[in-house]
Amino acid sequence: MIGAESMEQAILGGYVEHLRQIDPNAPLPGVYADEPIFAQADHERQQLGDESFFARLGGDDEGWGTLGGWSAADYEQARAAPADDPRRRQLSGELVAAFLPGLRDAMRGNSTGYVDIDTGLAELARHAEARGASALILFLDELILWLGSRIADTAFVTREGQKLIKLIEFTSQRPIPVVSIVARQRDLRDFVGDQVLGAERFAFADALKHWEGRFHRITLTDGNLPKIAEKRLLRPLSDQARQQLDAAFQQTERERPEVLEVLLTEDGDKQLFRSTYPFSPAFMKTLIAASSVLQRERTSLKVMLQLLVDRRDDLTVGDLVSVGELYDVLAQGDEPFADDLKRQFQIAQTLYERRFRPRLLADHNISESQVAGLPRTHGFRADDRVVKTLLLAALVPRTGPLNTLTVARLAALNHGSFRSPIPGGEKGVLLRKLRAWSAEIGELKVGDDQQNPTVAVRLTGVDTDTVIQRAASVDNAGERRRLVRRLVLEEFGVRDDNQLFLQHQFTWRGTRRRADVAFGNIRDTVDLPDDALAAQGNDWKVIVDYPFDPGHSPTEDLDRLDRWRAARGDSRTVCWVPAFFSSGVQTQLGRLVVVEHVLQGERLDDYGDHLSVQDRAVARGLLADLQSSLRATLLGAVRQAYGVERAGDAVDASHGIDERLQPLRDGLTLQVPVGASMADAFSGLVKQLLDAQYPKHPLFEIEARPRDLKVVLEEVLRAVDAPNGRIEVPTDRRKVMKRLAEPLGLGQQHDSPFILSDRWREHLSRAIGRRREQGETTVTVGDLRRAIDDPEPLGLHKPEQNLILILFAEQTGQAFSSRGGPVQPTIERMDDELELVLANLPSQEDWDVARTRAAEVFGVAAQNPARNPTSVETLATALRTKVDAARGPAGQLVQVLGERMRAVGLNPAETVRWQQAQRGAALVESVASTPNAVALIEALGRGDVGDSGQQIGTSIAQAGTVVTGLENDRWNVIAQVAIPRASADDAGAPFVEVIADLRQALERPEFAVAIAPAVAQANQRTLGLIATPTTPPIVEPPVPGGPGDDGPGSEGPPVDRPHVVTDRAEGLGLDEARRRLEALRTAHGDDTVSVDLVWRITTTDPRTS
Repeated sequence: MIGAESMEQAILGGYVEHLRQIDPNAPLPGVYADEPIFAQADHERQQLGDESFFARLGGDDEGWGTLGGWSAADYEQARAAPADDPRRRQLSGELVAAFLPGLRDAMRGNSTGYVDIDTGLAELARHAEARGASALILFLDELILWLGSRIADTAFVTREGQKLIKLIEFTSQRPIPVVSIVARQRDLRDFVGDQVLGAERFAFADALKHWEGRFHRITLTDGNLPKIAEKRLLRPLSDQARQQLDAAFQQTERERPEVLEVLLTEDGDKQLFRSTYPFSPAFMKTLIAASSVLQRERTSLKVMLQLLVDRRDDLTVGDLVSVGELYDVLAQGDEPFADDLKRQFQIAQTLYERRFRPRLLADHNISESQVAGLPRTHGFRADDRVVKTLLLAALVPRTGPLNTLTVARLAALNHGSFRSPIPGGEKGVLLRKLRAWSAEIGELKVGDDQQNPTVAVRLTGVDTDTVIQRAASVDNAGERRRLVRRLVLEEFGVRDDNQLFLQHQFTWRGTRRRADVAFGNIRDTVDLPDDALAAQGNDWKVIVDYPFDPGHSPTEDLDRLDRWRAARGDSRTVCWVPAFFSSGVQTQLGRLVVVEHVLQGERLDDYGDHLSVQDRAVARGLLADLQSSLRATLLGAVRQAYGVERAGDAVDASHGIDERLQPLRDGLTLQVPVGASMADAFSGLVKQLLDAQYPKHPLFEIEARPRDLKVVLEEVLRAVDAPNGRIEVPTDRRKVMKRLAEPLGLGQQHDSPFILSDRWREHLSRAIGRRREQGETTVTVGDLRRAIDDPEPLGLHKPEQNLILILFAEQTGQAFSSRGGPVQPTIERMDDELELVLANLPSQEDWDVARTRAAEVFGVAAQNPARNPTSVETLATALRTKVDAARGPAGQLVQVLGERMRAVGLNPAETVRWQQAQRGAALVESVASTPNAVALIEALGRGDVGDSGQQIGTSIAQAGTVVTGLENDRWNVIAQVAIPRASADDAGAPFVEVIADLRQALERPEFAVAIAPAVAQANQRTLGLIATPTTPPIVEPPVPGGPGDDGPGSEGPPVDRPHVVTDRAEGLGLDEARRRLEALRTAHGDDTVSVDLVWRITTTDPRTS
């Protein structure tokens, strides 16, 4: 169909051409529009004879007519030629002029010379039937592509498209069926782009629906292409050739699984791979996807054929055609892709020609003119295929093999392009190339994964180089140093506080440590004075130099350090002297300085003001990608410069250095761990320093936190007085004991039991003995700390040392003293000035009694029954807290009880309650006033608790509650009403009984009768007696006619009637009268009452009126 001017020319002419090939002598069908002219000419020739006929045409029958004339042979040849043959057209025109001048217009309207499609198809059916055919089958390949190629000519598409209906619907009778099979490589709607506008677009869409609805669709899956290619392109020439190909494929099958997986794709298998070998299923899948957007005749088979033709001189058995090679074949021609990808392809080509190709030529140090002569195995060719694979992935991104490309997938798709002595090393080789390219080409995005990142090309058409060039002035030495400092510190994991010296916190052998970190030019005495190289205290200092110093070399840094060692001696300092960056990396460093500057805030609006707002947004994304790529490249260069990775192209070989770690301490050898990350390398460095400083430090499996050290202390102190130092450790504490107590040398933690060790008791006892031999009479905590580090320093923190010293004191029966007084140190705090002295302990009898009484009287149980300084101090501390809180209430209780007992007629000294209160107060006072723990234990053990310490404990514990109960308003009512009335009334009177019951409660101990409820009950009974009248109450009736009175017989709603209570008491003194009024106030204070007060005063004093 491609190249035909009409469907008549393609279909009718194609039938005639096919007939000539299979039967040259067969009569032709009458499908030409000039056929009636020739029929009339044949009639005229028969009537006139050849001589007259050809003479009229201007020729003769001998074939030697005049120039331009016709002979019989010429006539017959032109008569049998196709309609579009020039000789036939010339003859037809001359026949009209000579014999049928009135039919001059017969051929107008059909420039190809064929009858209309409907008539022509009927004629073809008639002709085929005459040849014995039962049906006529038309294979119309590329019909849709043919129409799509002329999509801009709507008149052509409309005219020719309408003829499609004639393949199905017809007016001229067809003696046999005409079956049309139309290859539909693409939907014709895909061709309708911006070239068809407005009403024409809608009309064309309606026509497409109409045409499409007349045909039955047969869907052919993509899986057909491998089968077709196998039969039409990849059929072996012979059995021997097949065997060679089979052997080569078996070798390919043995590729690494991860490579083979990419080549096979998700739905491919080895059988499919073999059928298309040397094209992999990944290649075929990519080709199918790409072919859907190709122009005109660019079919998949033709692309494959072209690749085979192009590679005929270098494609050997065993080679695979890489996906990258597909790009060049697809891109051949002026406009290889359809309209919807034309712009994208143009951008891809521009990006390749202006950015990628110059970079590849520079990488391989070749010129453009040398490329044509390079073998396929040349490195440039391999890199070029990778770049073109990336461009192809950008053009057809949703293709399975090209979707979310990773470095490993990219290498597999171009299998054989890269070689590495290490299996799988091709990925690393390719990754280094990609990172280097992406540092220069912002459109190339490489992910952050260090092993197998994603990689992609963005086709935007926005130029970011001009933006970078406009901001180039910000690139200077100072900014480069600041950027490298920031990158290195980030990689180290060191927090940058913008200070000259930074403090880095880290964990070493389960303990928190600190190191000072500084950046500076070691060669420069101004940047780093001599004092700045020296470490302070016990912490190590790490000084990091920069990987560049224009006009100088690392050797000058080493010379400075040699001079410093000679002048200053040892210091806990390590200088990290890197190799210098190559010129290319330094250029990229400056480029990153500029890019980061442009991306800060709104600076891109200033440097990119020549771009549209939309393009600036795209430029920001590209610059961000470029920033990421440059950072990745610079970080790789940093790792090489500082020796973490083996030196490569990133460092200047003329400014290299072998020993990058330079300690300022003799005898210390350090190594940079190769292959680690920068963070691991720095962490490894500081650990090397501490390993060398404290080689005997315990290897704690967990961090030695104070709370865990306290757990260890509690358990080892329990073990001190246990038989054989063996205790059962609770399940939840065994891991801590295993991971802390064992490394500290305190003992062995088995599955369940812990067995205490004598290591530290023996070690420190020997140290104290040596001091005694030297005449030293005192031993301080500072002395013992130094003994712990003898003969080699352990580097323990003070909490771990404190734990050891507390245990030692317990094991040896000693205590800590300050200025002659006892001190109980803790894990967190133990001053070096404290002295270790023999412990002053209470007697065993006092200790045992005190422990019992501590539990009975104060509710404090000793956790460790052993009599040792810690146990004594622990119990004394807990007791002192209790007695300090009970001291005030216990003393008040004795006083208040005495007053209340006397008020009800009791002798306090004769009551059990008061006796216990008095003993409790005395015990609390004696214990609280003791100066130290031993005196406190002795006071408690020797104090008087009567017959029951438990009852004394209840008295002390409830002292505050009892005092409150005896001093509240309830007691006031009793004191003002019940007690006076009980004194005045006869025995058996109500108030007498109230006081008698209260007296009985006061006599008994608090352990037996709680006094607060007894007081509350007496109060309630008193109030009840006050409210009970001594004479019948006089209830006054309501006033007639008043509120609520509706007259006789009224049954109105009930009303609240006032309740009036009256009483009388005569001959009262003023004090008694006052008590009566106070009792009434207490009883009715919360009620709304009205009191009528009538009084009569009888006196002998004439002055009173």
